[in-house]
Amino acid sequence: MTGAHSDKVGGGTVGGPRPAEPELRLFLFHHAGGSSSVFEGWESRFPAGWDVRALDAPGRGAARSAKPCTTVEELAGYFRDHLSLSFDRPFSFFGHSMGAMVAYELARRLQAEGGPQPNWVGLSACRAPGQPAARGQHGLSNEDLRAWLAAAGGTDQLVLHHPLIWKMLEPLLRADLRVVDSWQPTVDAVPLRGALSVFGAQDDRVLAHEKLIGWQPFTEHYVASRLFRGGHFYLQRQADLIIRWIVADISGSRRVCATPWTSPAKTR
Repeated sequence: MTGAHSDKVGGGTVGGPRPAEPELRLFLFHHAGGSSSVFEGWESRFPAGWDVRALDAPGRGAARSAKPCTTVEELAGYFRDHLSLSFDRPFSFFGHSMGAMVAYELARRLQAEGGPQPNWVGLSACRAPGQPAARGQHGLSNEDLRAWLAAAGGTDQLVLHHPLIWKMLEPLLRADLRVVDSWQPTVDAVPLRGALSVFGAQDDRVLAHEKLIGWQPFTEHYVASRLFRGGHFYLQRQADLIIRWIVADISGSRRVCATPWTSPAKTR
């Protein structure tokens, strides 16, 4: 599977040429403290004709000049404003951890507005509404925060212990963790009209896989919940397998459920 292209959105920087008439757009949302680089290399593994866009939240990457957001809802609003012109054909969302929270809230917002909506949402390492939040991490001391990151895995030791690198990373990481810690999803939310899949890791020390349970009532088309080998950053080692499931779930959801996507009204 080759031929898809990536677009790192946030500040609007285009990563390369895209299909002139893509059959679908897939937007990828990263974790707290991360950036679109976590999805580096993914675009070439999707079907030709898919326009795959790895997004940057404010304060990093293509969106480094934008002020970081303070809530999941604010992040959803940011992406809604920046991506609205890209909702001109069927599209899907996939998010990991903080990115999954944003993907879900953005899908809810788009549905409430009555305009184009994603035909599928993939949520990775994201607690279901009604599941208790973990103890807040954004207020930890530097020493405890480093220890927590080390236990979570996925962060290079150089990043954790190099004074200058840590000085640059820490404020953004704490801001993102504050976003995660403050998220209180509505337990009586209207179910999404599009399909929804849940992904998680067997040995995740950040989010126990039991907290993935409970997403079924929040969509009209629940696909599956899948556990993969690894810890919180299992995406790094399981990318090929995860991408195959994403492709299968999106393709299947387009066949078995009526897509909620409708073409925006065109103006001349």
